[in-house]
Amino acid sequence: MSETAVNIKRVLVVEDDVDAREILQKMLTAEGFQVSAPARVESAASEAKKHPPDVVLMDIMLPGGLDGFDMVRVLRRSPTTAKAPIIMMTARRKREDIVHSAQLGVAGFILKPIEKDTLLTKIKAVLEKAAQGSGANPAVGEDTQAD
Repeated sequence: MSETAVNIKRVLVVEDDVDAREILQKMLTAEGFQVSAPARVESAASEAKKHPPDVVLMDIMLPGGLDGFDMVRVLRRSPTTAKAPIIMMTARRKREDIVHSAQLGVAGFILKPIEKDTLLTKIKAVLEKAAQGSGANPAVGEDTQAD
């Protein structure tokens, strides 16, 4: 992603698995994104308020009582993150996760393990739609095959 410093896009990664978080952070940084990936999931909302993201990658299964759906609601209540496009990530292949994501108005849904090309294509599409001012996409597509 060859962007100038002015056009560098900020990505907030909300992922509790240390290895997955580090892989995503390295992958996205190498592609020219500015990545914030707090070690503590509870820090994600405050991090987003301090440094509003252009896109959020949100794991569904999170520890500590709040899941990814709850975190989406938290982000939607804040003026700085209310309109940030969110891409849900999960290893679960449950149709209800896709439906729930769509009901929350997320911009996309991607299954783990995440392939780099799939992730980058999804992020690019979400950022382009956000730049055009269009609303959230239905969270279904070729990378959302569920049971």
